Amino acid sequence: FDIVFGIGPAGTGKCVAGSSLVLTTRGLLPIASLAEGTVPGEYRPIDLEVASLSGVERASHVYNGGRSRTLRVRTRLGLEIEATPEHPLLRVRPDGALAWQRAEELRARDFIAVQRGQAPLGRAAEIRFAYRADRRQEHATAISVEELHALGFSCAEISDIEDGEANVYDLTVPGSHSFCANGFVNHNTYLAMAMAIAELMKNSFARIILTRPAVEAGEKLGFLPGDLAEKVNPYLRPLYDALHDMVDFDRARRMVERGTIEVAPLGFMRGRAQPVTSRVLTHLGWRRIGELEPGDYVIGSDGRATQVLGVYPQGQKEVFRLTTTDRASTRCCADHLWAVLTPQDRWRGKVPRVLTLREMLGRLRSAHQHRFELPILSAPVRFAPCAVPLDPYALGLLLGDGCLTGSTTPAFATGDAELACYLESSLEGIEVAHKAGVDYVLRHRMGGRGGLRIPNPITVAARSLGLCGARSSTKFVPPEYLFNAPDVRLAVLQGLLDTDGGPVVQDGRSCRIHFCTTSSQLRDDVVFLVRSLGGVAYWRTRAAEGRKPGRARGRDVAHRSDAYVVDIRLPAGVVPFRLGRKAEKYAAMGGGRPMRFVRSIEPAGSEECVCIRVAAPDSLYVTDDFLLTHNTLNDSFVILDEAQNTTTEQMK
Repeated sequence: FDIVFGIGPAGTGKCVAGSSLVLTTRGLLPIASLAEGTVPGEYRPIDLEVASLSGVERASHVYNGGRSRTLRVRTRLGLEIEATPEHPLLRVRPDGALAWQRAEELRARDFIAVQRGQAPLGRAAEIRFAYRADRRQEHATAISVEELHALGFSCAEISDIEDGEANVYDLTVPGSHSFCANGFVNHNTYLAMAMAIAELMKNSFARIILTRPAVEAGEKLGFLPGDLAEKVNPYLRPLYDALHDMVDFDRARRMVERGTIEVAPLGFMRGRAQPVTSRVLTHLGWRRIGELEPGDYVIGSDGRATQVLGVYPQGQKEVFRLTTTDRASTRCCADHLWAVLTPQDRWRGKVPRVLTLREMLGRLRSAHQHRFELPILSAPVRFAPCAVPLDPYALGLLLGDGCLTGSTTPAFATGDAELACYLESSLEGIEVAHKAGVDYVLRHRMGGRGGLRIPNPITVAARSLGLCGARSSTKFVPPEYLFNAPDVRLAVLQGLLDTDGGPVVQDGRSCRIHFCTTSSQLRDDVVFLVRSLGGVAYWRTRAAEGRKPGRARGRDVAHRSDAYVVDIRLPAGVVPFRLGRKAEKYAAMGGGRPMRFVRSIEPAGSEECVCIRVAAPDSLYVTDDFLLTHNTLNDSFVILDEAQNTTTEQMK
């Protein structure tokens, strides 16, 4: 998915006939000649100075609108222009106010602004023309005929209007968004919006954001009453006008409601941020987002490192805690961006849409199901590989069914001789000797021979990892194995699941994976391993009190500690078992698709916040609990947004 921005005043796709003469510093030129060699629908950069309401300005692009219905507007002064019905011309109202009005809205005896003379003399307009910001009649600005003359323009009465057809073209003039053609004052095309809407209609983009400044750089918006919509809609009316010119009103409304199109002023698009204490994942482990600098690397949705291109402090902000169905959670502000899939998106096979947290508030359920699904890692995280003192699969087996006291020979208990063979083959120089029943001991093959006392390498490795003396309720996966290459993490997980886990099938449905432990730390480590491989893990607690006793050596054994049951879903292609009987059962039924949904959004106070921008094509990075969240917008947006909150000198 992609996001494209349209930034500036309204108007697009509003064209004049190719024969229209544009007043330029090179003389009068047919607008069609400026677009020579283009095809209908094509935008082409140009470098040309034209006459406008603000004097001489530079046109940046020309647009070929193809063959279209037109209206010929004639005045009693003999001036005539042929334009599309939507093309705005500058009308002078009876009270002397100026307002842009579409050609199809004009009538005979209306007065419109025309140019005086044929030289681009005018001077920069000293009057703020409200029609630049808003085309509503009540926002038109009164102006005297003398002031209009001072700007190099006059007014003329329309004599008649008739239908026609012609090849049409338009110019983009970034400054005043106007140009003179055939003596008439014309509103230019808003290029970025036109291109954005056109690409959206072709499904080139999943979502677009149209935005414009609410105030000039260095000015403050001040207090505005009402809710957000009431505050900002007057500033956005030009964008809505242009949008409705291009897209059917009802369709445009539906696209805005679904979030396919977002219209917002720059002054209100700040704050897509997280608290500075939030964690982000890097190839070396977790870091606080507030510690990041441009040039650092974080993990993207593909599990690979992606560069941080920008870091933008946002100050103190109200934050919320977003929690998912698998207990993952993070904090962010209300305008923070999230890539999500709705049930309709999944059913139609669409790519994720991007919503703000605010847009999800109060809409988390769709009938009986969760509405917003969050994307999951598309590939295992690639941490920097590092050497480990013990084979990772063997470590997983020993954490599951091993005994590492440090004072006795390491032991292993299993009813599967296959696991004993796996363990022995994974440990160089170690003999896994059967003792009795399900018990095995792990002896050093050279230990004790010839009177030599050689330390057991398993004990040495366990001691270096801090595992000696760990009991069932205190076991953990050492960090050296958690933050390591994908094959190392998978091997540890396979060892744990081959001993204390297994496949579970209910009524012929896809196979789930259960893992059980009495160690809360080992539970969290297993969840970490699963999430880092692109899976999801849900867990619940089974209280020791009231549970049916277990059996050991033919007798009942009461449960001493609460147990944690972890329900695991792994992505296709990730094999969770090496033990034959478990692997066969899992392969026969399949593991199902890992899914993660937004469960709740709750206020979480106010904190110092920051936003970052990353180089990843999908703009996603990994934050707390392996949640994929969206970065801030591009530097152009940030610069324009900052312009709403600083002075002109500071911007320079």
